[in-house]
Amino acid sequence: MVDDRGEAAVVADLDEEYEILAELGRGGSAVVYRARDRALGRDVAIKVVRGRPDGLDAELIARLGREARMVAQLQHPQIVSVHAVKRLPDGLALIMQWVPGRTLKQTILEEGPLAPARAEALLRDIASALAYAHAHGVIHRDVKPENIFLDAVSGRALLSDFGIAFSREFDSRLTMTGTAIGTPTYMAPEQIDGAAADARSDVYSLGLVAWEMLTGHRPWEGDSLYNVMYRQKNEALRPIDDVRSDVPERLQYLIERALQKRPGARWAGADGLLAQLQGSVLPPDWVHWRVAHQRRQEVRAAEREARRRAPHDGAAAAHGAAPVGLFAAALQTIRFRRPESGAEPFTPTSNSERSIALVESSALAAPAVINTGAANTNSGANVANDDQPTWMQGGNDEVDIVSPSRGRRWVALGVAVVALLALIGAWRVLGTPAEIGRSDSASISTLSDVAARELPVGLPIAPPVGDSSSDSSSDSLSATLDVAPDDSVSNAVVPPPAPTNVLPRARPIEPTLPGPVLAGAPPVAPVPVEPSLRATSDPGIVAAGGRHSCVVHDARLTCWGANDDGQLGSGGFDDASFPGSVRGEFQFTQVSSGLSHTCALAREGDVYCWGSDAFGQLGDATRTSRSAPVRVASNLLFMAIRAGRDHSCALTTDGVVVCWGSNARGQLGDGTTIARATPTAAATSLRFIAATAGWQHSCGLTRDGAAICWGDNASGQLGDGTVVSRATPLPVTSAMRFTSIAAGSNQTCAISTLGSLWCWGRDGAGSSPGTPRTEPTRVASAAAFTSVVAGTVHVCARSTSGEAWCMGRNGYGQLGDGTTVDRNVPVKVLAPLPFTSLSANGAHTCGVLTSGETMCWGYNIDGQLGDGTRNNQPRPVRVGTPR
Repeated sequence: MVDDRGEAAVVADLDEEYEILAELGRGGSAVVYRARDRALGRDVAIKVVRGRPDGLDAELIARLGREARMVAQLQHPQIVSVHAVKRLPDGLALIMQWVPGRTLKQTILEEGPLAPARAEALLRDIASALAYAHAHGVIHRDVKPENIFLDAVSGRALLSDFGIAFSREFDSRLTMTGTAIGTPTYMAPEQIDGAAADARSDVYSLGLVAWEMLTGHRPWEGDSLYNVMYRQKNEALRPIDDVRSDVPERLQYLIERALQKRPGARWAGADGLLAQLQGSVLPPDWVHWRVAHQRRQEVRAAEREARRRAPHDGAAAAHGAAPVGLFAAALQTIRFRRPESGAEPFTPTSNSERSIALVESSALAAPAVINTGAANTNSGANVANDDQPTWMQGGNDEVDIVSPSRGRRWVALGVAVVALLALIGAWRVLGTPAEIGRSDSASISTLSDVAARELPVGLPIAPPVGDSSSDSSSDSLSATLDVAPDDSVSNAVVPPPAPTNVLPRARPIEPTLPGPVLAGAPPVAPVPVEPSLRATSDPGIVAAGGRHSCVVHDARLTCWGANDDGQLGSGGFDDASFPGSVRGEFQFTQVSSGLSHTCALAREGDVYCWGSDAFGQLGDATRTSRSAPVRVASNLLFMAIRAGRDHSCALTTDGVVVCWGSNARGQLGDGTTIARATPTAAATSLRFIAATAGWQHSCGLTRDGAAICWGDNASGQLGDGTVVSRATPLPVTSAMRFTSIAAGSNQTCAISTLGSLWCWGRDGAGSSPGTPRTEPTRVASAAAFTSVVAGTVHVCARSTSGEAWCMGRNGYGQLGDGTTVDRNVPVKVLAPLPFTSLSANGAHTCGVLTSGETMCWGYNIDGQLGDGTRNNQPRPVRVGTPR
């Protein structure tokens, strides 16, 4: 609809600068032209919004102006760029990048379903664009095939039309409370309710786009507007493998996870999905999905076989025998929990499609703005845990994975029951008139009851999760994404005999929403830092964790000790007193372990983490613990990794320190106390040559050797002369320059350029245990050192000759001098050869000898010394052969 000025007037308004070549399309709010920039000679796309007689022009023009400002800031190869905005007498013209080719919608209509490899490549492109937008605080809210352009030259996909996107930097009053904005066919359930959309809403929409690419069908095809809205909230799409059989299971799983109705059960954001598309290690629920997927296939096979073997199926059903489809539905949707003593029986639930009678108005169109009243984030779902996908609902902390053979036995039983029922139905056809005249409703009801009671077919049960919540109705993106779990701990030192690092054997998993990723993080070329000082930090080939240890040898990583959170990376949760290989085909160069998690640096510059993830310390944009490596969700390249108690820090190739995980004391250094599940920069204006992560504080060395620290400072461990915690990096009060630095629980130590050891904080600080130092204090020692590492309450340093010296608490022999006597000055470790690497954490220490052997000493109740025993050792013992 246009005003009296007409199309010619629009062309005239633009003619001085642009030659209009063709009209590309139009909608209710705009017309898009292809044009040529007369000054630059390049083709552009011009989106024109003009005044309308219905009074909406002010809002539409404001929205277009907002789109221009937002998109102009989003410089990404997969986002259609904005060149300029031109004010017209009665509207605006948005001058955009011209993409030669077609929209994804046109491609699907003309070519049908796309090949899986091509669909996955396009999905990766759009996920990359959304991850970049989300990192800048922009939620698209209208991801659909019509807004995705396929470049005919490069084949890449580009995301366009941010006209209804939300950004915390712009006025959000254009979006009315209780109003759903978007295209209903591709809107997430929470958008249907008028609730505030977040990154997970875009993930859901992208999942629908992926489903359409692979099936060739528009989601909810042929339904009325109200039907679409109902089904978006309450029903699942047909599984992709019901439509075609050549789509890899991994890709189906990624899409089904994106299409979960509950926001918390999806990928936490596009960066989480992108990490899975780019990586090779999938989350733990992948195993559960495969079990459910296999059962789904077996059910369909059983249904086909039953139909083939039941020639009188129709007649039998008419006289009381249940239709095969009904039996298959019951077989497919019953969920079974492995029995526990004293446990209540698990109640079967049905996910079968529900039909409703809706009155369709022939005059009703599908506008971009739909008033749905007050927000309702429940979407009608009545589930126990909103953060778990459907195949993980139900359970206990022991996962009972049903073997394929066991699943086949249940399917065989189902086939037998169907055949028996068919025979009964046939007998009923030939039975007495009284029997023939009986109602068949009772038979169907009885079949459902029998299936519910006697056919334990369903999903294995997921591990328990901690409580989590999100306010999806908030208009603030930061309130939706920045969740700060309660990770407060005491800084008090626990005296022997109870070690401070030992926790109960449990697997706490606390899924919640991730924090925002590092804003404006384009791919970084692996250019080494060129510092004025050379760091002499430990090479990081051995890692002593809270109750476990790891070592890198010839790019192969092995771990041993406690594994209740999956910190050994073996793919399971069994402890090991001998080294075992980390799952996956990786080549690692560094490893570092926190209290119950481990991170390693791959040869290519990526970081992978596994173990506990209650605070996002794995950095994969989730809060789900992993028993195998998962890639940190970042497009940065790294040169060093250090794991703290419940957080992690890494040094990028250009010298930036980024951290993620627990942040209650400001240990991430981003100026907040908000936990982050993806990397955030500690100080963008500084460049570092070394970094370290302690229990609740972190430190780094700048290129000129200055020590910078941030986080918890209750014991003076930041070295700034105070006991005030800091959420932003501040210099240590010292003119000394350092080449190596290490953070423990309540102390920090560093090696000066002259080889002397300096410490500050409490314990192991060169003074009597318990005496805090708020400024660096030189440790009395005649040895010259090159690197330093810190445990919970002890410190070790490696001398220029490779000898190891330790000081601090020694209740379990962690100083390695053959005693359990505490020391306030370094004592020499009783090792047969010099060391090339050291690591300390918890109450034990490990090192790699010049011979290549690994030795550990100290606390060993969990087998973290790797010698096959559970006995504490006050002097180094050799780690056993990997098994």
